Amino acid sequence: MNILVYAPLAVLGHHFETDLEIIQNHLDQGDDVTVVTCDAYLSDLKFMACKGVLRCEYCQSRCQQGLSLLRNTQKLTHLSLGKLLPVDCTTGKIDLTSNDQVKSLNYKGADIGSTYISSLISDLRNPMVDLGSRVKQTRTSLHLLAAMTDRFEQLLDENQPKKVYFFNGRFSLYRPLLRMCQQKKIEFFVHERGGSNLLYSLTLNNMPHDIATKEREMSTLWQDPRRNEEEKVGMSSDWFEKRAMGKGTAWYSFTDKQDLTELPPCWNSKNQNISIFVSSDDEFAEVPGWEIGMFDTQAHAVSHILNSFSTQPEFRFYIRMHPNLRGLRNRDIDALRRLGDQNPNCVVIPPESTVSSYTLLRRSNKVICFGSTTGIEAAYMGTPSILVGKSFYMNLGSTYKPESPEALEKLVGSKQLAPLPREGALKYGYWAKTVGEPFRHYRPISLTTGEFNGQMIVGKRRYMFANYLSVALLDIKKIIKGEYGLSHLIAKVKAKTKLLRA
Repeated sequence: MNILVYAPLAVLGHHFETDLEIIQNHLDQGDDVTVVTCDAYLSDLKFMACKGVLRCEYCQSRCQQGLSLLRNTQKLTHLSLGKLLPVDCTTGKIDLTSNDQVKSLNYKGADIGSTYISSLISDLRNPMVDLGSRVKQTRTSLHLLAAMTDRFEQLLDENQPKKVYFFNGRFSLYRPLLRMCQQKKIEFFVHERGGSNLLYSLTLNNMPHDIATKEREMSTLWQDPRRNEEEKVGMSSDWFEKRAMGKGTAWYSFTDKQDLTELPPCWNSKNQNISIFVSSDDEFAEVPGWEIGMFDTQAHAVSHILNSFSTQPEFRFYIRMHPNLRGLRNRDIDALRRLGDQNPNCVVIPPESTVSSYTLLRRSNKVICFGSTTGIEAAYMGTPSILVGKSFYMNLGSTYKPESPEALEKLVGSKQLAPLPREGALKYGYWAKTVGEPFRHYRPISLTTGEFNGQMIVGKRRYMFANYLSVALLDIKKIIKGEYGLSHLIAKVKAKTKLLRA
C-alpha cells in the first residue's frame, strides 16, 4: 500500500514524533511510505512555528535526526515540498484589509483565506485580527498558500497514495492538503493528541475539530463491548475528578495553582450565584461549525446577560476568565476585565487569580460557558450548565442549549433550574480519557518530549537554545506593543525551563 505522510514541522515536540510513529508503523507493515518535509521553504509564511532563521535551523536538525531513527527504511522515500513559486490569487479580486473578503478567498476549492485568518488568530492569540497593518504579510501568505495547493495537487497525482496522514488540519500549512484529499476522494487521517500523553488520535477524512465526527467517536467508544458500563463510568469519573484536582493527563493543567478552598471574598450563598466561564477562543476561531451564533463575541454575550439582569441585585455574576488568558491583551479581554467596574452585580475573576474554578462550579446555582470543558464538568458535578455557542458535548443532553437571547435570559433567570441528566457527561469523560491509539515506538516523557525508537530527538542543542532566545525576543516585542503582558513571558520561560530539564 502506498502511504504519504506530510511532516513539515519537526519543531513541534510530540506531534513530529507522532508523524514518525505513523511512518514506522506502516514501514513495519511492509507499506511503501513517502514522507514530505519542507526543507526550510515555508519560512516566508511566517507561521507561528516557522518564525526566524534559528527556529528553522532547529526544526531542520530535529527532522534530520528523527528520520535517521526510523527502521526498516527500504520502502521509505523522502521528498521535499520544494521551493514554492507564489501564485497571484488576490490581485483585483479581494481587498486585503477586509477580514470578510480574505476569509472568503478560495483557490482550487481550498479555503486558503479562512485558514490563513485562523492561523493568524492563533499566532496573535487574538480573535479580532487587524489586517490593515498586515497587507504585505497577507498577500505573501495567500500567494504561497495557493502555491502549496498546486504542489499538494501535484504530489497526490504523482504518488497516488491510498492513505495520507498529517497533523491538525486547521492551520494553513495543512488545510490545502486536506481539501485536495477531499476533492480527490483520497482517504486521509489527521492526527492529534489522544486522551492521555500515551495516546494519539486519528480523525478519518475530516478535521479533528468537527463536532459531528467527535460525536460519532464518543458513541462508538461508549458502545464498545470490550468494557462494561460500570468500568466506563468509573474511568469517566476518574477523568473528571482528576481534572478537578488539577491533574490533567493530556495537556497542561491551568488550575493546579488555584486554591481549592478559595471563593471570591464577596461570595454570598443567599444570592443567585451564576458563574460565567470565559474561554480562550483563538483555537476554534474561524473553524467551520464553531460560531457562537447569537452573539459576535464572548464579551458581547456577557454584556447582554449583565444588562438583562442589571436591575435584579439578587443575581450575582462571577466572570471567571480562563487561566490560559494570563498576560494576553486584546480588545475583548480588556472589555471583559472592565465589566466588574461597570456592573455592580458582577465580579471579574482575572486569569491569574487563585480562586478555584472547580469550587465555583460546585457552589454556583448555575454555570454559563462558551464551549470549554467547564460546561460538561459542571453537568457532571450536578450544577445546571448553560452552553452559549458550540462544543463537542453540545448534543449529549447534559447541558442547556438556548437558541435565542430570550431563551438564554429565561434559563439564567430561572431560580429553580434543574441540572440535566449527567449520562452525556459520562460519555464525554470516557471519550476524553480513552480516545486514541497507543504509541508503540514513541515513549513520551513529558507533554512535548520523549524517546522515539529509544532516543530523544533534540536536534542540535545550539539551535535549540538560540531558538528559545529568538522566541523570547519576539515575545518581548509583543509586550512592548501591548499585545502580551509580562506574566505571559514569565509563564513561557518557566515552561521552557521545565522542558530543558526533561
